[in-house]
Amino acid sequence: MTTSGVITGTLTVRQIVSKAYTLLGVKDAVTPLSAEDANEGMDSLNWMLKSWQADGNNLWRREDTTMVWPLGVQTGQLDPQIIDILSLRWVLNDVETPMLRYSLEEWDRLPTKNDTGTPIVWKFIKLRSSVEVSLWPIPEVATTIYGDMARIVETVTDLDETIDLPQEWTEAVFYNLAWRLADISGKTGERTNRVIANAQQLYQKLRGHDREPSLRMVPARRYYGRGYGYGSGRC
Repeated sequence: MTTSGVITGTLTVRQIVSKAYTLLGVKDAVTPLSAEDANEGMDSLNWMLKSWQADGNNLWRREDTTMVWPLGVQTGQLDPQIIDILSLRWVLNDVETPMLRYSLEEWDRLPTKNDTGTPIVWKFIKLRSSVEVSLWPIPEVATTIYGDMARIVETVTDLDETIDLPQEWTEAVFYNLAWRLADISGKTGERTNRVIANAQQLYQKLRGHDREPSLRMVPARRYYGRGYGYGSGRC
């Protein structure tokens, strides 16, 4: 007996929504989705995936970025698909030097924000329709910056698309979608309770699976020895 040798698998949005309704008993496995249920399911799926982003940055959404930062510029606009920056490093002669991320409060404590030199700290802010990053000191020469970015989950726009998640998340997706559709469909009882329990368990398992394996803590420090306020203890 041989195995298939296949290690990839995907479901379309239509198939995911259909499985969610089937889990709840709204429809059986062979009855096609109605147009109304399909659209309601796709809308709920979209907002569920967007909400999940608030729980942290998945490894599969991380992308390396290279930027050439012009001299004399402190704040630049980034691609609005970026939801967070995980690290920035400036590069000189192929040597990468990490910079420290400051919170908005830490940035506000800088007494001389217009200093120029080699950037050692950065600030990130995501506005409603734009994404900005600021460097300090302001680069006095054009600087190559390497970044580790987290992007936004792509929006589903058609029932025949696939979702912007790895295949191992698929079961967690249709179970958790069923949980959300239970209220819309008016489904309660033991069957729905089992769906909710499985949805919670699957999501927690996948959240832990798709994270960096360890975290290194370092002592708090001041602004690279400059003595301005209080530095960050983050890695």
